[in-house]
Amino acid sequence: MQNWSSLSICTPDGIGRFAPEVSDILKQFYAEYRAEIGYTNRALYPVDEWVQRLLDIGAVIENYVDYATYLEDRWYLYHAHGAPEKMERLKSCHRLGDDASWVEVVDAKIREHVRHNQLLKKP
Repeated sequence: MQNWSSLSICTPDGIGRFAPEVSDILKQFYAEYRAEIGYTNRALYPVDEWVQRLLDIGAVIENYVDYATYLEDRWYLYHAHGAPEKMERLKSCHRLGDDASWVEVVDAKIREHVRHNQLLKKP
């Protein structure tokens, strides 16, 4: 795993291989989030890869609160990755089998959050 300070792609200027929406989202919210959270957070996924994954799954990021809450999932999953009891809880919450892969756990967590946000935003 890498820490924030070693991720050269984690700046809005370093984006190139992702959808234009990723760049727009990071330019809009990244600096504020980083200033609020600080440099101590570590990542399994660079922030641009995470935002791209969110968009691919169907997330809509319209404001800073959307952005920050989706990135909190990333922070939570980072801490669950090396903690068997947290992984077991995640697998159970998402009705995944004991043999579910890390990718399946991450996708289930993201999909749940996207569904939840979509329900909250329905008129």
